[in-house]
Amino acid sequence: MTLTFEPLLPPATWVTMALLAIGFWVWYVSRKPVSCGRRQWILMAGLMVPGLCAVLLLLLNPIWLQPLPPPGGKPLLTILVDESKSMSTADASDRQTRYQAASDVARRTIDVLNDEFEIRLQSFAEGSRPADLEQLTERAPAGAVTDLAAPLLDGFVSDRPQGQAILLLSDGIHNAPGSMDRILEAANTAKIRDAPIFTTTLGGISQINDIEIRIPRSQELAFVGQSIPVTVEVQQRGTVNDRVSVTLSTSDGTVASQEVKLTPGGSSDATFMISTSETGLFPYFVKAEPLTGEATPDNNSASFQVRVIDKPVKALVLEGKPYWDSKFLIRMLTDDPSLEVDCLVRVAPERFLWRHLKLEENDSSTETDEKSEPRFQRQETAEFVADAQSVLQDPNRLKDYQILLLGREAESYLSGEAVDNIRDWIARSGGSLVCYRGSPVAEPDQKLSRILPVRWDVGKASATNESRFRVQVTERGDDLSWLRIGGTEGLSKLPSLATSASTDSIRPLAIVLGRGGTPSNSAPVLTYQPYGTGKVVVVEGSGMWRWAFLAPEYRQLDSAYGILWQSLMRWLISGGGLLPGEEIALQMDRVTFTEGESVSGVVLRRPESDLQDLPAVEVSTAAGELLQSVRPVPVGDEPGIYQVFVGALPVGEYDLKMLVPTGEKPETKSVRFDVKPDLREQLEVSARTDLMQRIAEVSGGAVLAPENPGQLKEKFIAHIEKSRPVQYQRVPAWDRWWVLAGILGLWTTTWTLRRRTGLI
Repeated sequence: MTLTFEPLLPPATWVTMALLAIGFWVWYVSRKPVSCGRRQWILMAGLMVPGLCAVLLLLLNPIWLQPLPPPGGKPLLTILVDESKSMSTADASDRQTRYQAASDVARRTIDVLNDEFEIRLQSFAEGSRPADLEQLTERAPAGAVTDLAAPLLDGFVSDRPQGQAILLLSDGIHNAPGSMDRILEAANTAKIRDAPIFTTTLGGISQINDIEIRIPRSQELAFVGQSIPVTVEVQQRGTVNDRVSVTLSTSDGTVASQEVKLTPGGSSDATFMISTSETGLFPYFVKAEPLTGEATPDNNSASFQVRVIDKPVKALVLEGKPYWDSKFLIRMLTDDPSLEVDCLVRVAPERFLWRHLKLEENDSSTETDEKSEPRFQRQETAEFVADAQSVLQDPNRLKDYQILLLGREAESYLSGEAVDNIRDWIARSGGSLVCYRGSPVAEPDQKLSRILPVRWDVGKASATNESRFRVQVTERGDDLSWLRIGGTEGLSKLPSLATSASTDSIRPLAIVLGRGGTPSNSAPVLTYQPYGTGKVVVVEGSGMWRWAFLAPEYRQLDSAYGILWQSLMRWLISGGGLLPGEEIALQMDRVTFTEGESVSGVVLRRPESDLQDLPAVEVSTAAGELLQSVRPVPVGDEPGIYQVFVGALPVGEYDLKMLVPTGEKPETKSVRFDVKPDLREQLEVSARTDLMQRIAEVSGGAVLAPENPGQLKEKFIAHIEKSRPVQYQRVPAWDRWWVLAGILGLWTTTWTLRRRTGLI
């Protein structure tokens, strides 16, 4: 208990009153009456002193501060033990696995702190679940994914007056969907709720040996009879061998095989030439022979599909002004031997430059691989025209193109009738619209806004608030292998882009493939949405031409600009749209899924088709065993596009088939796909000490050594003393009956003595 004073008067006023009281008392004592005896006068004067002091003391308002006892009960300690597969790595102390070491730390912590804490034990991988010590030691780590954010959010309770803390025992590997922001958000929530996270990292930097097959593009496009190169990446982690045999095959057998020289801890390429004399969609499989000593052979194979057409794909580029971006874009598009490009650029009011870059077969073809391969050359013609709207206002003319690319300031092309034609062309003919530098007009009208996946805040867009950003691929973007330029972080290493637009929102069916800006304030910069039987893509930002002039340290990304646009074109054609004369199609955006992932496909039907009822889509194994029959479901309000939801499937190869009634002989539409095991826990085994330390710092906790579980108590007490100071109860020291009675008694006694002496 501590005595403190909280004056009822300002200090200057109280001091003045005290001096006046002293002066009055001295003056009064100095004027002793003759009739009063000396002893009586001294007694009266002495009794006046405590009386005056008592009044002055009351004006200081003395308060007793009594510390309140802490809430009854023990604080809560939640121990989280990671049981994902990476915890089976045997690099902890005494040659234990990380999981065994974590179990030992949990046991010792419970033994040491059981009397001071209420302990709750949980294990986690994708999610958390209650556990006890016996179960913990008997289990084997088997989680296919590690999610550090979910168990942290489940690790504290909303109201715990005694205090609470979390002990995280893990190797710090996080590979669940979502970025590190989710983990830091969970740590911040723990700090807000005063639940510090104490971390202990098990394991260290471990190197595994493994071979992995990667295919940059899951879909390719080719002409009938044209040989196209397909590049396969052979990634080696550690050192397994110096060479490996890689085989290309179809469902009919082996097509080609070659031996690839491996790079320790790096990537090597194998290139196969593919040529098909028929149109259609053809699956291919690439496999590397299993090698002794590699971590797993499950990632030694990959699949892709090739769409073979008998006519070149035609793309139309419309630009409101001559820009460097459009110039370099056209250069990259014309490098693709499967594209014919027409370009219309407004160079002055009522004056447009119309360029035709056609592919023509060269009669002087050569013999390659014992097959006659036609050679194509680019022929360019150019003319100036005054009428720019006719190309979009004539629906039959627009149907000659499969891809429409709109630049900026495209108002002169987009009349109301032109927008209606574009909408029908996308929805019914399977065309693809690409807005390759953000909004094609300053203010999209209602008709144009309906088909775009992004809405812009026009009021915030101006040249004065231009911002720069780098592209960060989202999870959905990473699913499309053509966005993995130079690895998963390749796009983020390329020069920044500029934008003055502010994204207001995205449409419900839109899918964000790339974002720009900071993690806490990012905006969609690469977005697409299905629209009827076609697609609409918006690429935000300008200055992408600078990607063709990279600094020396980024020379390995030198071809990124061309790869990005050529891959985008192939993705639009290979994965979407109906071929001329095709009434219905069954497609998948990708042909490789991960175990536990939901599998889905798309059915495209021409709205004017005679087919009234869509046939069911069957899912069967590669051996022909029927697994389920799925009815396509309409997507959105636009006609012609249907979703096929298959759900999660076990590891294996499967066929998605649809039997379409077409006269006497029904036509089979099919796509082969495979489901791979999730190998992230087997391939990503280096402990993340930095992440575990960051979690502890953000939450207000600390990093603990595994050999000293008792230090958690000391650090928790220090945290409580800092975050929860002692609470005191304020009790007025003068608010007692005996205090008031004593003061009243002093003044009564003084008054009585003065009366008896005749002073009153």
